[in-house]
Amino acid sequence: WEPAEIDVYSVPSDLFGASLELEGDLLLIGAPNYQPLGAVRRFVHDAEGDQWIRIGSVFPFEGAGYQFGTAMEIQGDTMYIASPLHVTNGGMMYLYHMDAAYNVQSIEKVTVPGFIQPDQLGASFAIAGDTMVLGAPGADEGAGVTVIMENAYGNWTAERFISEYKGLD
Repeated sequence: WEPAEIDVYSVPSDLFGASLELEGDLLLIGAPNYQPLGAVRRFVHDAEGDQWIRIGSVFPFEGAGYQFGTAMEIQGDTMYIASPLHVTNGGMMYLYHMDAAYNVQSIEKVTVPGFIQPDQLGASFAIAGDTMVLGAPGADEGAGVTVIMENAYGNWTAERFISEYKGLD
């Protein structure tokens, strides 16, 4: 392995590289403190030239996406990107649906009612098929909560809440 140079404008406070996701030839690099809402830089690996080419960035599509890019995952044609300090929702997930060339075709946001900013919903998450599990380490007076969500016919719904403090709801 040889280090590859990637041409990216970033300053130390952006936290560029705080989160990473690699699926096939698509690389996501999170910069959750970028200007200060957060950003995710997208790169595609060019096998012929053996280099990573920047194909753009994604940002929260509204002005309240603090810490956008703290955690992220690619599953199929969707980028799942967390914004755990979202001001009005206590955390939010952004789902960017892409075409085969990785162009964003549509954006969806997933929230869970009742969370407030210190809850940090989405600070960690995992996805398997139509199930998404979101961590909210600041919820329940800092004890933390895990939310299990299910996707039925394109609608994400919170099905269960797990709390070490209160048990399974």
